[in-house]
Amino acid sequence: MMQSLNDFIAGDQYNLEQIRDNLPEFRDLMPRIHELYSRALQLVPRDTSPLFGQTLLLCHKAFLCAAVTIGRRHPDDAAAITRRAIEAATLAVAIKTDPGSFERWQDYERRSARWAARREGKKPPPFKPAKIAYPASVDRLRAHFGTLQHAGRHL
Repeated sequence: MMQSLNDFIAGDQYNLEQIRDNLPEFRDLMPRIHELYSRALQLVPRDTSPLFGQTLLLCHKAFLCAAVTIGRRHPDDAAAITRRAIEAATLAVAIKTDPGSFERWQDYERRSARWAARREGKKPPPFKPAKIAYPASVDRLRAHFGTLQHAGRHL
């Protein structure tokens, strides 16, 4: 027999409370990471592009969502959230290094053409943004991005 929605939610909440309260890695590490995000947000210069503060907020939201998803014992669902955070963070570094990276990543014309094709009932070709020059400082993080992308797609 299939579990009811209320039972599923209650079980998820129980899992989260047990992990949060009893797993030291979760209980000790997650609040520290949250504090780092809070401090980092205060360090974003007021005269910088809003993109950098927005990216930081997106990464923080992804962290929070991944933390509770893992805490509820759904780690496979956290892969996409974590991948999105890695993409946002490394893209922000690439844009800081080379502001032209944003326009290449955005690629407004090709993205718009894909949406137009979908509206017409056509299947657009796969989209891959123009080459973004990621600095070497994000190579290790980008390696995790690839792993999560592959695992998320094939699990």
